[in-house]
Amino acid sequence: MDLRAALVDRAPDDDFQHWRSVGLYRQTSLSHQYRQAGVGVSLVAIRKNNSAERWGEPDFLPPASAIGVTAVLEPDGSRLKLLNPLNCECVELDGAELPLARDLTASLAFGLHHAENDVWQNFFFPNRPEAAGQLAMSEPYQPGKIPVVFIHGLISSRTVWAEIYNELRASPELMDRYQFWSFQYSTGAPFVRSAGELRAQLTALAEHYDPEGRDPALRRTVLVGHSMGGLIARLLTAYSGEEVWNGVANLPLDMVATDEYTRGRLTQQLYFDPHPLVDRVVMIAAPHQGSALAGRCLGRLGSALIDQENPELDQLLADNQGGFKFDERGRLPNSIDLLDPDQPFLKILSGLPHSPHVRYHSIIGTGRHLVLQGWTDGVVRVDSARVDGVESERYVPATHTTICRDPDTVAELERILWRHSEQDCSWTGGN
Repeated sequence: MDLRAALVDRAPDDDFQHWRSVGLYRQTSLSHQYRQAGVGVSLVAIRKNNSAERWGEPDFLPPASAIGVTAVLEPDGSRLKLLNPLNCECVELDGAELPLARDLTASLAFGLHHAENDVWQNFFFPNRPEAAGQLAMSEPYQPGKIPVVFIHGLISSRTVWAEIYNELRASPELMDRYQFWSFQYSTGAPFVRSAGELRAQLTALAEHYDPEGRDPALRRTVLVGHSMGGLIARLLTAYSGEEVWNGVANLPLDMVATDEYTRGRLTQQLYFDPHPLVDRVVMIAAPHQGSALAGRCLGRLGSALIDQENPELDQLLADNQGGFKFDERGRLPNSIDLLDPDQPFLKILSGLPHSPHVRYHSIIGTGRHLVLQGWTDGVVRVDSARVDGVESERYVPATHTTICRDPDTVAELERILWRHSEQDCSWTGGN
């Protein structure tokens, strides 16, 4: 058995490198501590870097992560049982069912405390290898459970989802139905590139874990995106046609002078159909029509500071003089540029047709009211966050930076996930 259920018959050093007993702790990013007293000792186990290889999942499990476990000693002292508190509320000892000591929040708090703060590096240096987009599972793949993929926004990281994740996994019923993943990417790069990275990784994951397409839950994947992450999520359900390519190039793709590897990457990023795994999209404070901040002095300064060094791109442009469309500064747009409401390429992306089979939801911040702008979350105006064709639209009195922690957002996402899990879906996949 493994961490998908009770951890039994594993010696403490089989899969874990370090152990931390759970005592008193405080994490300001989390509103609640979900814990109960009972039999056993709550621990945070730090998985070894090489345990992903032993589980056979080297590409989608992080090299190291903190996992909550409860250690229970058998009455005769013969062995130590390690139980997953997310799946076990009680334990049977000597014929009696007793409550299990559980701390569902400790591992999250530990992970937040030790998380690398590379947000600004990933923004200012989007082309470094370490900044490449990475889809990561919080636990080994669990067939039969619907994936929820969290996608953070501009100048952010997967840690922005800690509050929502802490609240969602406090529900045993939701944990029985869902598995939670995250996608981290360079927020200084054009989000079209990031969408292409996520699209490719979802395909690779399906080929690895479900090559014959026998797990219908995988094809009911839910994407949840905040801010620019919402734009990425929606792009995974869009048809590019020729519109996206024509928005950046002045010549057909087959006329571009380049090697086959680069041509393949251009095809993968700029020619796409809705991804067959994605069945529902939740967009939180997503600037579909851009944000006025991107076009103002602060946004232009941030855009200018992004390191544009990319030898492959430079070579492509040098080999195809006049083949690509530049902005007024004589360069291809980066992430900040693409959020300018006056950016033509943003208008192309927002106007793409989308799969009629995918269900969409909007959660919109209304924490500020500004003169000449009306209701806004301080970054994205309500009219920019709205999009046609959604199944539900929820207004939350929060700002752009607090909306992912707002109780109304958590409640709305819980409602959507319950509806999704209970809905009889006669169609799955095949957008």
